[in-house]
Amino acid sequence: MEVFKKYLLRFIEGNDKNFIIPVYQRNYDWGTVQCKQLLNDLKSISEKNLKNYFLGSIVSIVPIDSARDRRLIIDGQQRLTTVSLLLLVIYNLLSSGKKEAKKFRKEQIKDEYLINKYSNDKTKKIRLKPIKNDAENFCKLFENDNIEGSNSRIIANYHFFKKELLGLDLDEIYESINELMIVDITLKKEEDDPQLIFESLNSTGLALSEADKIRNFILMNEEEDKQEKYYTNYWQQIEKNTSFKTSEFIRDFLSYKTKKIPNQDKVYFYFKDFYLKNIQDKQDKNDFLKDLLQFSKYYDFILNPKRFSKSKEIVSSLEELQQLEVKVFNPALLELFDDLTQELISKENLQEILQTIISYVFRRLICGLPTNSLNKIFISLINEVK
Repeated sequence: MEVFKKYLLRFIEGNDKNFIIPVYQRNYDWGTVQCKQLLNDLKSISEKNLKNYFLGSIVSIVPIDSARDRRLIIDGQQRLTTVSLLLLVIYNLLSSGKKEAKKFRKEQIKDEYLINKYSNDKTKKIRLKPIKNDAENFCKLFENDNIEGSNSRIIANYHFFKKELLGLDLDEIYESINELMIVDITLKKEEDDPQLIFESLNSTGLALSEADKIRNFILMNEEEDKQEKYYTNYWQQIEKNTSFKTSEFIRDFLSYKTKKIPNQDKVYFYFKDFYLKNIQDKQDKNDFLKDLLQFSKYYDFILNPKRFSKSKEIVSSLEELQQLEVKVFNPALLELFDDLTQELISKENLQEILQTIISYVFRRLICGLPTNSLNKIFISLINEVK
């Protein structure tokens, strides 16, 4: 591990540089509140003539076999992406003639901080490479800064900065950006354990979901091509199938597998323990992800009953369960869907079971008895019946 105090722009500048946000990281999710705070900080730096303003740390991994200056960003992507957006806005405002600057040139912004000027490879020309949709939207802004994207934080934050900077002095903003300091923490994969460092960083208060930490755990120590494969073939599909309620799904999946119910804020540690006990090699890992993907499809039926096309009666029963908000039955329901897939029970069996549960829960509701006390009953019910 190497640790240096640096100006942020010195960290970004240099020939043939790329900053890659690995697929195991969450999407860019800073909103207007964080962008406004950054802009206010920059104004304050200028007004109070502050020096060496500390922005935070950026933790990166330099791949062993990288001939170029490539860094995989494992912490600090929100700050790095936001400042890059801000620099792109400054460049585009100067290029369009809507704003002027006396103390720096627009080419300086583009060539030193945003692109690798002499690269012929389009994917490597832009220095920052966010993940998936974020990367596509970031690239679009280099070609057309009038695009809209209501679901894209990248585009929304770009337009926020564009609107705000129209009323500000770009020389002052740029000079303030020059005062931003970071702690550059560079890890060497053969010497440092990125996963342990990630856990340590997260324990200090980074707002990651349990699913974020699990995705990181599964993908981080793999080679880039494997990360891309596992993310695209499995994890991305799992998130979609669970309507991005991935933490809840994994909690229910673990409850079904272990017959123990993890605390909501401890799902990652339960998962890690379960994984390390059961996954011995690459084939195990592949099989496990296939299994997780299959169960996420069952979870899709629980969340979106109409997608279960095999029985209108079962769809109706699943919708009744939704209305009764019997989430504590979900682990058992995952097992029942799997039994149905394995042809251990029939559709008629499943419908009868669902109606029995609905009747039981509804009678308890009439009597004023809460459903949360049923979790321990339901977690072992199917096994005991079998």
